Amino acid sequence: MSNKNQANKNYKDTVFRLLFNDAEKSAELFNAINGTDIKPKDIEINTIQNPFYYGDMRNDLSFSVAKKLINIHEHQSTFSPNIGLRCLFYISDIYKQQIQGNTDDLYKTTPMSIETPSFYVLYNGKAKQPEKKVLKLSDLYRAKGGRAINLELSVTVYNVKKGNNKSIMERSRTLSEYALFVDKMQKYKDEKYEETDAMNRAIEECVRENILKEFLIQFGGEVVSTLNLEWKLEDALRVRGQEEAIKAKEEIAIELLDVLDVETIAKKTKLSIDRISELKVIRDRKLKRNKKG
Repeated sequence: MSNKNQANKNYKDTVFRLLFNDAEKSAELFNAINGTDIKPKDIEINTIQNPFYYGDMRNDLSFSVAKKLINIHEHQSTFSPNIGLRCLFYISDIYKQQIQGNTDDLYKTTPMSIETPSFYVLYNGKAKQPEKKVLKLSDLYRAKGGRAINLELSVTVYNVKKGNNKSIMERSRTLSEYALFVDKMQKYKDEKYEETDAMNRAIEECVRENILKEFLIQFGGEVVSTLNLEWKLEDALRVRGQEEAIKAKEEIAIELLDVLDVETIAKKTKLSIDRISELKVIRDRKLKRNKKG
């Protein structure tokens, strides 16, 4: 590819959605995970637009199978244990859309018939994760300890990074090639190439090796734009996590000021002596104001 793709910062899709958001590819993904032979004609895409998440980004992929099952798929490069709560919002929105115009049925004496949901995360990030695990909404509940669980939702997480879940990858060429593409991109990023350059190099290499070739030729520019957005979000989440960790350390340091010297606190918290000294001044001023008050 001679012309380099440039990032379009207004693009608000995800590569995963761009790749799988049609009946043929969704059927392929469903069959790979479930070991079935569903035909594309049985697939109805119902991916939702939901402004609750990151501006106007939607959930990654959801579709109905033969009007009986709803499958909600999320792709994650940064693992989040809160996916169950997000899926709860997604399925609520989808059900609302499906019964529009029939809300009176909610009050009838006959039971309604709704599609059975399944929730999946396809993880393809750098952090180590098992090939498969299940997250439950109840894992997030504050009150536990033997209480009855009246609302539950389970999300199955599959690690689809290159080399994992081989049986699923063998049944979905698209997913397997996507894993190869992500692996090549990460390789160039680890080699300290600038992000857009890393993406372009991975795209060119994949096209040469017939990996997602037609898709990348058709959507190369969108892929670069999308990944720029995703990587910026990933970096923002990581920075936020680091900031929260530092904040927690500082709170611990302030508590220790009454019992330990600054040098010892610095060793225990890994904060600088200067920062702990600043925290001590701030704490002392606050205590002084409170006494005057």
